[in-house]
Amino acid sequence: MSGPPSAGRPTATRSGPAVGGPAAAHLRIGQSAVPDPLLIGGQAVYTVTVTNAGQSAAEAVTITGALDEHVSPGPLPDGCDLTGRTITCGGPALTIPAGRSVTRSFPVVIDSGLSDGTALTSRAEVTASGAQGDSSQLVTEARAAGADVTITKAATLTADGAIAYAVTVVNEGLTPAADVTVRHPAVGGAMIADRPAECPGAGPALVCPLGTLAPRESRTFMFTLAPGEPGLVENCATVSAVGDEANTANNRACTSTAIEPQRASAPASAPSPDDPTPAEEPSEEKGRSRAGPGHEPRDAAPGERVEPHEHRTAERDRERTPRAQRLDDGQPLPMTGVSIWMLGLGTAVLLAVGLLVRYFSRRDRVSGMP
Repeated sequence: MSGPPSAGRPTATRSGPAVGGPAAAHLRIGQSAVPDPLLIGGQAVYTVTVTNAGQSAAEAVTITGALDEHVSPGPLPDGCDLTGRTITCGGPALTIPAGRSVTRSFPVVIDSGLSDGTALTSRAEVTASGAQGDSSQLVTEARAAGADVTITKAATLTADGAIAYAVTVVNEGLTPAADVTVRHPAVGGAMIADRPAECPGAGPALVCPLGTLAPRESRTFMFTLAPGEPGLVENCATVSAVGDEANTANNRACTSTAIEPQRASAPASAPSPDDPTPAEEPSEEKGRSRAGPGHEPRDAAPGERVEPHEHRTAERDRERTPRAQRLDDGQPLPMTGVSIWMLGLGTAVLLAVGLLVRYFSRRDRVSGMP
């Protein structure tokens, strides 16, 4: 009546008389079990669903289910009978219209003496008067009761040389895991730089009480570790729960992270002897110190080059000179009190006076005047 088992998936086969014509009823049957996998020694519910995929109603529909020998049936729904481990529902009173479905659920108890991982097989079949029937087979796995907590850990090196860790804990078991606790011991001189809220306290070690985790529930938290010195940073995190676990190999997760030494900043390069040194522009203070006390600015002689600092000093002193002491050209008087052109003019006047005196002296001698 059925093919070979298919774990976790129903296998359907066709049965019953073949009925042709577009108006014939066409039945389909499927099964499911909750929970999946089944819990050894626990309760479960098998559900059978029959659908009429034809174009006419299916009358006198009969649903038959055969349970595995390690499964005991519980209270049956109305309209169902039990013979040994075979459940029969429906009959002449059950009609399924075209496009409609009928569902029947059967509570069961799983044998407590099974080994972890035992496969349990159930079969179901549907027939109807004048319609094409169907059958299916469902294989589910029985697992031992208990929690199974697992831990994983990932490490990422940050830009400032710290290590960011992400820790994830999952309850892979079929029952809640109580008092789940993660521990991360201190390693070397590393310190906790960013402590998560799940891990109260202080110091370089972490103790993180997570409480109770339901089946398939997971918790993730992060923290940052500041390594004490460069090198290889290796550490491990562990998880535990109250009660015995069938598998403890997945209760430990380790990481290894290499910390490179930080490079010292390069010193400023000294100028090469071949590089030209920019000339330092003399300041007014330096020019004044070289001139010594009592040094006064002077005007440049024709063709003489005036140094920048002397020029600036002369400009400043000229501003301080009273206007009465300036001539028409706006230049201040030199140390002698007269300018160069005044000296030239005075020399010309003296020469003219001398020539006049000589001229009149010679004229007087010629005329005989004493």
